[in-house]
Amino acid sequence: MVGQLLQPERPAQPATLSYESSLFGKTGKLSTTLPTGESFTGPYVLDPTAPDKTITSTLSGNRGNSLVCRLTLTEPGIGPDGGGAVKCDLSTGGAFDARF
Repeated sequence: MVGQLLQPERPAQPATLSYESSLFGKTGKLSTTLPTGESFTGPYVLDPTAPDKTITSTLSGNRGNSLVCRLTLTEPGIGPDGGGAVKCDLSTGGAFDARF
């Protein structure tokens, strides 16, 4: 998922959020290394019976920060493979936005 990192008083920077789905797509892992050099990783869980199209995941950084990501799915039962949008909020301020 290629998007951009927006931080206060800094120009937007390109960033990529990756995901790995489990065999049946109900769980997986999100990861990214931001332009700041900090790497983040965390699990996600998809509830295919949930009526909404949102997955929320908290990623832990290797420098002690966190990244809370909300994925809005195009197809709720499919997971990230079906496309959508993501917005992540960085604990130190700033956000990552992308469409996939």
